[in-house]
Amino acid sequence: MLIGIGHPILRTFFYSYGRLVARHPRLILVFSIGVFFTTLYGLFNFSRINDLEYLYSPMNAPSKAERKRFNDMFPEDADNHYSYLRSPEIGEFLTLFASAVGDNVLTPEAIADVRELDNAVRAVKSIQYRADSSSKAYVYKDICCINNGACIPDPLLALLKFCDASKIRFPVHQVNASGNLIDVFLGYSLGGVTIKDGTTIAKAWRMRYSLLPDHPMSMQWEREAQTAVEQLRFEHITVSRNTARSIRDELHEVAKRISPLFVVSFFLLVTFSAASLMTTDWLQSKPQLAVAGVVSSCLAIPSAFGVCSQFGIPAADIVAAAPFLIVGVGVDDTFVMTAAWRQTDHRLTVEERMGLAFADAALAVTITSIADILSIAVGAFAQFHSVQIFCAFTGAGIAFDFFYQLTFLGACMVFAGRREAASRHPIACNTVIPPSMAKDRGVFFRWFCTGGVLENETRTVPAAISFFRNTCVDLLNHATVKAVIFVLYAVYLGVAFWGCTRVRQGLHLSKLATDGSYVNEFYDVKDVYFTEFDLPLSVLIEGRIEPWQTEDWRYMEKVLESYEQHSEFFHGADLSVAWTRRFVDQFGIIEDRENFTRAFKAFIQWPNNQQFDLDVKWDHGMTAITATRFHFICKEVGTSVRETAMMQLSRQVAAEMKERHFIVTAFHPLFVFFDKYAIVVPTTLRNLALAMAAMMVVSLVLIPSLACCLSVTLSIASICTGVIGYMTWWGVNMDSISMTNIIMCIGFSVDYSAHITIAFVTASGMDKVERMRNAFAMVGFPIVQCAVSSILSISLLAAARGYMLRAFFKIMFLVIVFGAFHGLLVIPEILLAVGGGVLKYQRYVLRKKVDPTLPKSILDKLDMASVDETGDTPKHTDTPFRVISSHYSATNSRHSAISLGRFATNSRHSAISLRHSSNPEPSIPPLSTSPGITSPLHSTSPPHSTSPRPTSPRHSTSPGLTSPLHSTSPPHSTSPELTSLPHYINPQQATSPT
Repeated sequence: MLIGIGHPILRTFFYSYGRLVARHPRLILVFSIGVFFTTLYGLFNFSRINDLEYLYSPMNAPSKAERKRFNDMFPEDADNHYSYLRSPEIGEFLTLFASAVGDNVLTPEAIADVRELDNAVRAVKSIQYRADSSSKAYVYKDICCINNGACIPDPLLALLKFCDASKIRFPVHQVNASGNLIDVFLGYSLGGVTIKDGTTIAKAWRMRYSLLPDHPMSMQWEREAQTAVEQLRFEHITVSRNTARSIRDELHEVAKRISPLFVVSFFLLVTFSAASLMTTDWLQSKPQLAVAGVVSSCLAIPSAFGVCSQFGIPAADIVAAAPFLIVGVGVDDTFVMTAAWRQTDHRLTVEERMGLAFADAALAVTITSIADILSIAVGAFAQFHSVQIFCAFTGAGIAFDFFYQLTFLGACMVFAGRREAASRHPIACNTVIPPSMAKDRGVFFRWFCTGGVLENETRTVPAAISFFRNTCVDLLNHATVKAVIFVLYAVYLGVAFWGCTRVRQGLHLSKLATDGSYVNEFYDVKDVYFTEFDLPLSVLIEGRIEPWQTEDWRYMEKVLESYEQHSEFFHGADLSVAWTRRFVDQFGIIEDRENFTRAFKAFIQWPNNQQFDLDVKWDHGMTAITATRFHFICKEVGTSVRETAMMQLSRQVAAEMKERHFIVTAFHPLFVFFDKYAIVVPTTLRNLALAMAAMMVVSLVLIPSLACCLSVTLSIASICTGVIGYMTWWGVNMDSISMTNIIMCIGFSVDYSAHITIAFVTASGMDKVERMRNAFAMVGFPIVQCAVSSILSISLLAAARGYMLRAFFKIMFLVIVFGAFHGLLVIPEILLAVGGGVLKYQRYVLRKKVDPTLPKSILDKLDMASVDETGDTPKHTDTPFRVISSHYSATNSRHSAISLGRFATNSRHSAISLRHSSNPEPSIPPLSTSPGITSPLHSTSPPHSTSPRPTSPRHSTSPGLTSPLHSTSPPHSTSPELTSLPHYINPQQATSPT
């Protein structure tokens, strides 16, 4: 049977490794620090990237191939013939919105303010300092895009030189300039337009300053012009601004502001961890491990950044959230490892306790770390560089966190264990005495300088462990509580499914900026006033076109009409920019090539038609047109849903128009960002399915129970459904940022479910309720600690002034809360309901892993003595241990005694399990009647009798802490409060007969 095949292998490995760390803690500590400093070398190659298109557009976006087609057919010439309507690139620019303080921006006073604003922008100087100590000042006209030998003027300001503002016609105004009629499109210049008594009234004025994309001073001038505009104040207008680099700068600002938050988060985690690892017994308190755990997590951050940088992976601003996540995971692992240490018998040596603690804790940490890394690895195959970069840095951080937990923290655990073994205070390092010996001392001394118990005293069970073991399990096993949890879970799923049906897609660019930023103000004005005349769509036709042929002419007209008929997205023929229609209006239909080419040359000489020369590409000799393009004005596509629908419709129409040898392509520069809307949901669902499948395989290999594996897998699906549904209600859209977090949900949602499941499978107890008690005693409180520490690690992100970080907080908060809900309530109820399937695995362990040489008759008795499939207490009078021990007594075999020792060690369903059973045997016969073989399980003297240690407060032999290694009384004589706490046995002692 392959289910759980890796479970005993990992337990054996980590048991041996834990003992190794205990023997050489200083060497392990130096090794971990050496690895840390080695990885720092990679930071010399650290680099950043903030290109929005590279980070947030799909790598294989169709728009990139479409843009290449346009650039191949009509390469942009910004130095001579630039046209915003026709540009296939977003380019470098400064855009200003002048909003009227009153009701109309076209009043003389407001126009005067706009002219002053325009003059101030054009006068901004950007100084370039050269290597020879000389300098040169650049103004707008030195770096602007050129058309017809001059910078592109503002169309409305240019129009006002020829007519009065009150006589402007919207959206197209025809002006007579030097005897030439020129059409001026004002749809992109004026917003919030109304016509009152024949007069045009506008709320806002848009001004665009296009810069040469390859000029070295363009970026610097953008920033200096923006700073100059920020300082200007006007009486009749308010100015909003945006540049090509505004979003990039804002993302960097968000990342820069998060650094102080991480420092505060560090101290919060240290404080909470130290407090939660403190008890009223100063001997058992481990505040120094809290600091070590947080420090080991912090070591993983520069190591991850160094290794990623060494491999040439640039850092993006989204990576700023990764340290919070890495530290949260590391602190979770710290709690699990310290809890495992506390579950070991304090009478054992430090080496033995480390081996046993690592056998349990390192196994759980390994499963959760593999889950985290697997989910992140799946995310690394996403179609977004931003997601890949984030997953690379986070995955490396979690891998290094796992490494430092096993080395740095492991060594610190050894030092803490030695301190405990020496009965020394965790802070002052002085020797502590039991409280019963300090009755004559002061209150301060009794509170802060005592710990441990005398040999005739009973150690008090920590209140948290007692609460989870007894109170919580009693409540979970109560019929009323079961019904309440069922109703809560049904409501949880119902609201989650409802939210999944209302998922919103899209990432508005303004959300990448900080709250209250000038970018937010800019997009607010745009969304209110400039949606009626939105993006210009360009449609390219490739192929040999002979426009004097009626068939080819009709085909071009058919393409135009195919787009114009979709009035929900495009304005009609009156606003379409098509040279064919203007040509027909002036020259009519010409069916002769020579006359047509002669007429076309004359056509593009007219001032109003010169722009169309940029839309037609002739072959050599003008024997045919090889490519031509038309332009359409979109309307009201300001939301991601309409942007996606418009893009998909444009491509659909283009595909339908591919006739004969013609190829039609539709494109707008922002399509490179719109493409992500179409693939975010399919990519997220695909990655979720892949990650869940991978986690199912990992669970089957490492968790020795099919029922538990299915429970963990179903909990992953349930948690991810909840996160997607509830994030919708919390105002988080499905976009490339949330997709990154959702993919990671799979790994982090496993943590709490895996902890409780593994604890249940490996816990002692002959019935499912008793197993659940012991499982809750082991991991109940650590799960709460992990959840609280994880929330603390990301809590400060809730105050971040950026949507990106707040979305990260919201999603991870949901993952943590829902994970704890499933780990502490849902999964335990499932295990209590189907626990028989888990206990059935116990029969397999007993048959296959005790002694393969046992006779068939003994194995049959073993099956009969095992628990029944319902998971209830065995109905037979014999127990597995009794059957085997009777056989060994009869055979009087040394080999059999050793095998039984292995059985007692490797199977948690052994005599120790029976000792913790709710129905313990009244007596258990000795393992062997042979005087030469004495079992360590029933020895009347401690195994270390050859080298007794001095009595100390920690070496209690009180009934409340009877150890299987030191017991001189039957197992059932232990205190009822502690009979089901996990006890361990030293494998070396168990397998070596005295």
